[in-house]
Amino acid sequence: MPPTTLRVMIDQTGRRFDQIQDSAKLDESTERLKPEMMKRIVSSKEPLLRKMVDASERFARKMIPQMIEDANHRTSGILNTEIERLEALIAVNPNVRQQEIDFFRQQLSDITQRISESSLRLDGLRVIVAT
Repeated sequence: MPPTTLRVMIDQTGRRFDQIQDSAKLDESTERLKPEMMKRIVSSKEPLLRKMVDASERFARKMIPQMIEDANHRTSGILNTEIERLEALIAVNPNVRQQEIDFFRQQLSDITQRISESSLRLDGLRVIVAT
């Protein structure tokens, strides 16, 4: 499965609110802090931030099964349609080879396997400090 962004926003109590905030609105309403100020804040809140990252990962892991199911459904829909088309066509067209059908079946099997191997990877973290 290609990299897919999962956005999880939580507050310091672990309560989710990513459905509340729109990314564009959030970007508009925030200011960048100076690097030395950011470093002090992160250092002073490191234990809390680690707990928040762990909680965010738990929320994200719960989303993965549905994402995998959706990806498998889309993939099988596309490839099964092509397999069925070729199977119908082979009955009336001798130029269609069984190898073509077998190719799409193998593609479906390979892609399904790869999708099932999808995993979570943290690529970024944004800390928002309310003042």
